[in-house]
Amino acid sequence: MTSAALGVAGKSSRREAVVAGVIGNVLEWYDFAVYGYFVPVISQLFFPDQNEYKSLLTTLAPRVSPAFAKATARQAQTRLQRQHERLANFPKRNPLGSFS
Repeated sequence: MTSAALGVAGKSSRREAVVAGVIGNVLEWYDFAVYGYFVPVISQLFFPDQNEYKSLLTTLAPRVSPAFAKATARQAQTRLQRQHERLANFPKRNPLGSFS
């Protein structure tokens, strides 16, 4: 069987995947940096309030909340995955009570 039939990625497709991942990561960080730079302006234009800190927090909340949720979900997923691995490797008993 060939590597294509087995679904194994070749060097060129791996390289393309890595390049695409790097480009996506750079664009995400660029977007985050630009938004962070303009937060004071956005907060004054869209959330005018007597308290400027409240306006800043209201502007930052949509960007910080998903990042916090993503980190929390990643921790939960890791914990569940480790628990599943421990249960999969746990010795099983047969009906007679001895380990198999």
